[in-house]
Amino acid sequence: MRELNTHEHRLTLTALRDSALPTAGGRFPLGLLPTLLTTLAPQWWEYSGAAYGKVSYEATRYESHANSALIDDPDTFTRSAVYAAEHLADAYAADHVRTEQYGPGHEARLEHTVAVEVERTYSESLHRLTDGSLIYLDASTLFVRLTIGEGPQTIRPSNWRYGPTGRRTPEHSLTTVDYADCVAAASAAFTRAAREATQ
Repeated sequence: MRELNTHEHRLTLTALRDSALPTAGGRFPLGLLPTLLTTLAPQWWEYSGAAYGKVSYEATRYESHANSALIDDPDTFTRSAVYAAEHLADAYAADHVRTEQYGPGHEARLEHTVAVEVERTYSESLHRLTDGSLIYLDASTLFVRLTIGEGPQTIRPSNWRYGPTGRRTPEHSLTTVDYADCVAAASAAFTRAAREATQ
């Protein structure tokens, strides 16, 4: 497995600089992700040298995941990532506690990580493509995976005052939206991108 680190990837650094986006680390405000992913997802696809890709959302490190079907073109790969960010923003926008605290548009400040890895199949395996068809991939087939993850922590509204302190303030890292709702939002985004790919 080979990770494409933002500090090592010249194209990424150039795009971040041109877009006036932060270059330190891989954590970004949700409001910047559509711009970031529109620019970088197709570059990451090309840079990886892979013929296939997947987009994933991880609400937490160990559970609550959503995964796209296997993608065979960079446009659908990019749309899947961008739509996931947009659908997540819509889900967080419904957080009435955050709206009371920070006003409309609060969801744009919630931070998420973006990770890109090139993975390799270990054996011949069956995968479902975005058009619903099935395909066998040979062992050692490369595919690039883009993961949006490590977003805000979900807490009960009554526990809001016990949020984190320091650099990661509640404004950037807490929500009352359930993890399951975020997974559903990301899944709907992947379905939307797959449907558009077949039209």
